[in-house]
Amino acid sequence: MLTSRHQLYAIALGLGVANALLRPVLVAAREQGVSAVADGFGVSFVIWLSLAWGFYTLWRTPGQFADSHDFAAAGVVTCGLLVPVATASWLVTGTAALYWLGKTKPNVRAASACAVIAFAALRDPIASLVLRLLAGPLLDFDATLVASVLGWANDGIARAGNLIYAADGHQLLIMTGCTSYTNMSIALLGWFTISKVMAGEYGRISWPTGLLVALAIFAINIGRLAVMGLGPDAYTFMHDGLGALISEMLMLTSTIFISLLGNRHGTPAQLLPHRA
Repeated sequence: MLTSRHQLYAIALGLGVANALLRPVLVAAREQGVSAVADGFGVSFVIWLSLAWGFYTLWRTPGQFADSHDFAAAGVVTCGLLVPVATASWLVTGTAALYWLGKTKPNVRAASACAVIAFAALRDPIASLVLRLLAGPLLDFDATLVASVLGWANDGIARAGNLIYAADGHQLLIMTGCTSYTNMSIALLGWFTISKVMAGEYGRISWPTGLLVALAIFAINIGRLAVMGLGPDAYTFMHDGLGALISEMLMLTSTIFISLLGNRHGTPAQLLPHRA
C-alpha cells in the first residue's frame, strides 16, 4: 500500500529503469552466463549503485499522500514507456525524475534521490548524443595525447585520426567506448551521487571536486591507452587481462576518494521536519 507520493514516484521511475535495462541484462546473461554478474551485466556498477541509493532513499523518505495529479503524472510516464527502446525509456525516466525533483525540493533527501536518478537516466542518451555529434574531435583529442605520451618513450610514433602507429608495426585504434569522455561521464555520476549523499543541504555540493574527478579519470584513461600502445602484450594486459581490472579499480577508487575528500565538510543530508 502506498503511504506517500515518493513511493509512487519510485514505482513509476523504477518501471522506466527496468524497461531500459531489461534487454542489455538479458543479453549479457545469455552470452556470459553466471560470469555476467561480476561484470554488472554489462552495466557499470557506478550506475547500479547510484540507482540503488536513489530508489532506496526515495522510497524510504516520508512525504504527503499521492494526489490525483501525482497519479496522472505517473500514468503519463507509464504510457511513455510503451515504446520498447532503451533510449526512450531513459529519456522518459530522466525527464520524469526532473519533474518530480521540482515537486520534492522542500525535502532534502527526496530531492537528492530524484536528482541522482535523473542524472543516471539521462547520462546514457546524452553521452550517446555527444559521441554521435563529436566522436571525431573527442577521439582525435585522446589519440593526440596518447601519441604524445608514447612519443616520450618510443621513436617512430605516428597518428592518423584515432589510429596510432608504432615503428615496430603495432597499431592502436581508439574506439568510442574507450574515450576519456565515456569514462568521465560515469565517474561524474559517482561523484554526483556521493555529493548528494554527503550534502548537508540540497544543492550545496562541491563543483570543483567534480572537475578534479573528471581530470583524474582523464589522466588515468590516457595512461591506460598509452600502455596499450606499447605493444601486443601490453595491449592484452590492459584490455583483457589484469591491467583492465587495475585501471577500472583505480578509476573507481579515485572517484570515491576525491569525492569524499571534496565533500568532507558535509554531513549526510537530513530530512526536513515538514513533509513534501
